[in-house]
Amino acid sequence: MNLEIKKRRHKHFDLTPLIDIMFNLLLFFILTYKISSDSKTSVSLPESVYYTPSSAAPEIVINAENEIYFLGKIITPESLVQALK
Repeated sequence: MNLEIKKRRHKHFDLTPLIDIMFNLLLFFILTYKISSDSKTSVSLPESVYYTPSSAAPEIVINAENEIYFLGKIITPESLVQALK
């Protein structure tokens, strides 16, 4: 049995996958451009009012030795209650 393998004379590439990819990229860029140009909307935001702490607020500090400082002076827990009233 004598089999002959035919040699192709013309070699060509299949361009269908390349065309599909290029079409998908083109479609993606067209759609994203359209979406990005339409999404520009002006919004008027309400103005905010924020709280600024008063400088007259009393400062209480308790350090690692459990000493209580009220307005910069050492104070006992019992006298702290009286001072806050």
